[in-house]
Amino acid sequence: MAYLPPLVQLSELKTTLIRNLVAHHQEQMSLFYDDSFDTLIVRFVPRDQHTVVYNVDDNVAFLVLAESLEIVGFQIEDFERQFLPNHDAALRLWQLRETGEPLESVNDLIITASRLTPRVVCEVARAAQEGLDKPASELLEALI
Repeated sequence: MAYLPPLVQLSELKTTLIRNLVAHHQEQMSLFYDDSFDTLIVRFVPRDQHTVVYNVDDNVAFLVLAESLEIVGFQIEDFERQFLPNHDAALRLWQLRETGEPLESVNDLIITASRLTPRVVCEVARAAQEGLDKPASELLEALI
């Protein structure tokens, strides 16, 4: 299959919306994990707001508003199988137990992690930004 260049360059993506939401404590951050697809999705806007996916590598993609090119979240595929084993800090927060054993279900994660969600998101964003361009660094800066 022939290589198709992206229609939009990574450097064209914006983080202004997230920066403003975080600065004014108005973000509606949600973390969703789909265990059947092993995909983690983090959104900073309501789920009913339509986004497009901008793949940045084999596992990481930004969720983007098509009209404005604003990054409003990210998703990581092969999250438990490939991503977490390569990022210790994110793995420790994801497991959330002193024993190092994984949680039993996504419901356990939601109940246990509601107060840790911002830390999980920051660690995942920090790990995902490796090798990415300016928008990833700006996204991480906005979250920290």
